[in-house]
Amino acid sequence: MSNQHSAVSDRFMAEPGGRYRVEDLTVRLASSSMQGVVLDAEGEPLAGAPFGARSANFRITPREPRLELFPRTGPGGEFNLPQMLPDERLSFWVVLSENTAHIWQGLEPGGADIRLSLADGMRVDLPPDWLRMGGLEARALRNTRVEGDVVNFELPDLEGNMVSLDDPRFANKVLLVNIWGSWCGHCRREIPHLIELKKKYGARGLEIIGIAFEEGEPAERRRAVERFAERLQMNYPILLGGIHEKGSVESVLVGLQDFRGFPATLFIERGGTVEHVQVGFVGGTPERLAWQLRRTEERIERLLR
Repeated sequence: MSNQHSAVSDRFMAEPGGRYRVEDLTVRLASSSMQGVVLDAEGEPLAGAPFGARSANFRITPREPRLELFPRTGPGGEFNLPQMLPDERLSFWVVLSENTAHIWQGLEPGGADIRLSLADGMRVDLPPDWLRMGGLEARALRNTRVEGDVVNFELPDLEGNMVSLDDPRFANKVLLVNIWGSWCGHCRREIPHLIELKKKYGARGLEIIGIAFEEGEPAERRRAVERFAERLQMNYPILLGGIHEKGSVESVLVGLQDFRGFPATLFIERGGTVEHVQVGFVGGTPERLAWQLRRTEERIERLLR
């Protein structure tokens, strides 16, 4: 294959120069490009910043996890993304420091002279060893958001009682709404920490709500959640969100857009505004876990003030 083509199936991405045996091959011409400049928050060119880009089936990042191998913006903050797939929106990012990046999402390929300002993008903190263990590309593609910064739902708890955010027990509380499933490994690793957060901050006004999405028939889904909740002695309300399938989360949590993966946690201020959407749970090493828990507690502390 030439460098101007990308072959994609539901199972893998074929890289230029490789040899693959596949069926039902679809080849699309990478015929678009994108050029522009990156500006700092004051409007000055951001020179020498490592950058990368990713769409659903296209990436511009080095294979070897070394920051010095990333392409960099020019002296005038300029960048060039050649040979992009024309029908896929992309995310673009620059790495600002060892543990900070800035991301712009939903960019249209084919644009020229694009101006990307740090004042307009999304700043993200990166966990330890993010280069070696990955995470920045996945974070760039996760654009789960809440339309109007408000989410609503009405779902049954394990006793069959319908529960919504209008329930008096949630009034004037800081809420964490955790979207999870007992089949999800990262969810299972996160929940013990949520239990501890409820113990630590509950008296100060923190409430946690778990919304479970399971596989199988309704009775099987309920039993799976009940067994899991009993085994871990979960100390906050658990609601049954429904079946785990594409689109199910957005259909139940009104206002949630582009849900991208389990677990996800909505941080809701006392007035009901969604302040932050956290997708995923970082672990793998003690250092990364400590980083994740520290960031979560810092956010809770800010909301409880």
